[in-house]
Amino acid sequence: MKGKGKANDEKVKQFRWSKPMERVLLEILADEATTEVDSSPVDLGDDFDELMKGSKTSSSTVPSEKRSHKRRRCSDMDDKYATLSTQIGEMASAMKSLNQTAAQYHKISNKVMKAEYSKLYNEVMKVDGHDELTLGSVFDYLVDNEKIANAFMVKSANLQKAWIDKFVSNGGHK
Repeated sequence: MKGKGKANDEKVKQFRWSKPMERVLLEILADEATTEVDSSPVDLGDDFDELMKGSKTSSSTVPSEKRSHKRRRCSDMDDKYATLSTQIGEMASAMKSLNQTAAQYHKISNKVMKAEYSKLYNEVMKVDGHDELTLGSVFDYLVDNEKIANAFMVKSANLQKAWIDKFVSNGGHK
């Protein structure tokens, strides 16, 4: 069975917007969705009326049934575009809200992490028997290895010292 058209028979490249252009178009559509459209009738003047009278005689070859179907289809498309525009506006608002929420989460998360790092640093620096440079290396290692850092934090002072001694004797590797 043959394909429905040339697109199926030949390889046709599909047009795709670049990512920056997609973003610009989404922003434009979102702006349009949030602004109200003036639906008041526009007075086109007498010249337009005369022009339309002249075109009625020349378009008498197209049945009025076909023209009304075309108008109805355009009206349906306008409704679909309006709905699509509204939906895109809602999506843009949701994305903006999501970005704001993510930014707030990151601020809170960073504050919590700084507090946790501060606690870890204080615990490491309490351990006796090693210089500050060595304890700084231990701290850096623990920051990079969260599970080991969590385990280190719950250990007693003796176990913390033993862990650091072992870490140092292995050349800074666990």
